[in-house]
Amino acid sequence: MSLIRHCRFTAIDFESAGAARGQTDNPVQVGLASWTTEMGHDDAFVSYLYTDQPIQWSAQKVHGIAPAQLAGAPPLLTLWPELKRRLAGAILKFSAIGNRGVKVLVGSWEGEREPALGVPL
Repeated sequence: MSLIRHCRFTAIDFESAGAARGQTDNPVQVGLASWTTEMGHDDAFVSYLYTDQPIQWSAQKVHGIAPAQLAGAPPLLTLWPELKRRLAGAILKFSAIGNRGVKVLVGSWEGEREPALGVPL
């Protein structure tokens, strides 16, 4: 087990188009930020994401992302190599919204494997 002073913590967050009745939700933006005791906040990454769904009014009200901002944005899967590189070796923090509200989960990213999730906080 590593001491905290030797760890890199990375948070990942998505903004979404908002789900219309009977549809699934799609991400429209992804952001990552890392922190270490040595470098502090470092190596931030943000990208808009292509979606074939309209951005719901309610979602725009929350994040302020308009359809014009997504013009020419890459699909999420094309960013995967970059995201994977930035997540490699990090202790990962992300939030998930489910049918019971927001859950904050912490786990570690081991590269080829899925994140090993900790206990919801």
